[in-house]
Amino acid sequence: MAPDLVWKRLRKTPPESVVLDPMAGSGTTPAMAQRLGHCAIAFDSDPLAVKIARAWCSRTDELEFLEATCAVLDNAQRKFQELIFKTLMKKRRSSSNFGLIIPHDDN
Repeated sequence: MAPDLVWKRLRKTPPESVVLDPMAGSGTTPAMAQRLGHCAIAFDSDPLAVKIARAWCSRTDELEFLEATCAVLDNAQRKFQELIFKTLMKKRRSSSNFGLIIPHDDN
């Protein structure tokens, strides 16, 4: 379900309401309810949907999340640079089969 639809509806709900979602799917309704200060009770028969909903509804330390994100990005950048370097070195080796060629001076 589109978060905007749920958000608009739940904003009109009295504060600290109990929100029941018997077909939670990916957890849009309980996630939005939680963000608006409601108590959400949700379930679904699909185990994957339940995992997704739990992940979306879990509380995350923002600083910890940002630090982990930076670490992932730094690692990805390092791996990318290593890949570029290896690719360039491989091309360099394959194009210089004869070693260093020094021009001959006839003087």
